[in-house]
Amino acid sequence: MIINRSVLVISFLIFIGSLTSSCNKDKPVFESDWHAQPDRIWVGPDMWANRLQDWRIEDGKLQCINADLGLRTVHLLTYQVGEASGEVSIEVLVGLNPDARRNGTDGWAGILIGAGEDQLEYRASALIHSASGKTGGIIAVMNEFGQVVFFDNTNNKETFGSMPVMPEVEIPDSVIMKINIYPGEDSLYTIEASAVHPESGDIISSNTLTKLKAKRVMGNIAIAVNHIEKDLSSHSYWFGNLKVSGTKISSNPTHRFGPVLGVQYTLSKDILKMTAQLPPIGDDDDQFVKLWIKGKQENVWKLADSITIIKGSYTVPFRIENWESNGNFDYRLTYRLNDVKGRKRTYFYTGSIAADPIHKNELVVGAFTGMSHSHGSIAKGNFDYTSRLWFPHAEFIKSVAGQKPDILFFTG
Repeated sequence: MIINRSVLVISFLIFIGSLTSSCNKDKPVFESDWHAQPDRIWVGPDMWANRLQDWRIEDGKLQCINADLGLRTVHLLTYQVGEASGEVSIEVLVGLNPDARRNGTDGWAGILIGAGEDQLEYRASALIHSASGKTGGIIAVMNEFGQVVFFDNTNNKETFGSMPVMPEVEIPDSVIMKINIYPGEDSLYTIEASAVHPESGDIISSNTLTKLKAKRVMGNIAIAVNHIEKDLSSHSYWFGNLKVSGTKISSNPTHRFGPVLGVQYTLSKDILKMTAQLPPIGDDDDQFVKLWIKGKQENVWKLADSITIIKGSYTVPFRIENWESNGNFDYRLTYRLNDVKGRKRTYFYTGSIAADPIHKNELVVGAFTGMSHSHGSIAKGNFDYTSRLWFPHAEFIKSVAGQKPDILFFTG
């Protein structure tokens, strides 16, 4: 569906740090390519959506499709605001679905900054959504009435700073929202935000936050949406052309998650069974995954099989008979993401397959049960992300890996 009426387009331009260099503003470190992606639920390997089912790529845009729940987020995984001094620039287009009425039901869309406040690991920070709480960040948005506002996501999403007056002009179908964030001589940060008419350049609304500690802008960057109306059955806001750059940005390409999300395998009686898990891909994406194998001392990868992805579960079951069970091997799964222009990019997922421990007198088993990500639900009220969020279980994983288990056994 192409949205061609009642579209609210917002461009967020965020500068974090001292504005001493302009070259990074013109060369984005990260730029989304949703406009070139086929329709699918999964939003891509550089981002994590909360929740997965609340977002999708459709008509070349990132669409929020769940208007019943508050504060839906999509976190950027591969770039964070780090400790280094400097600048950050963020720009994103935002549109409002024409069926979503501006009727005073707390609708807004924009950017969440400082998620995790550099106290949480990036994957833990990427779960910040719905509930506010400690290290929840600052939300910078334009609301349905055209006011530029800030919300403190560490404190029940209370209005942060002053509430600007209602714009005296009619809100245009498109606006540019610009945000400048910079430190003063006291090393405390100021955020200046304004919504600008894209043609006349007139300021529709503006707002300012001052005296912010540096940690408040450090951590994850995320797209943020609050419901425009709770009973809306169609999409609420959509986003496009997200750009992130600056000398205060840390780049971490190893943080990508997907297209292959994880792998489990078993080895028994010279038969290797391996299952790969993918996210919900689209009908126009590649529908198969390739498995490559090589010995530990070998340099050449050999194609073992190419298997079609099972629709619905998005799993890929490999079965290799006559496996050399006494050997140790490396494996590599390859999957190509295609865009609407026919360009293809190959992604890799690698791991090792150990020899079958049939000659060992004692096997080491790692047993798992009741693996919860958090103490209580994130979905409601106030949530302390620093103490109640257990994901990604870093200490637990390190402990298990240190035991060098032969078998991993999951019971629920």
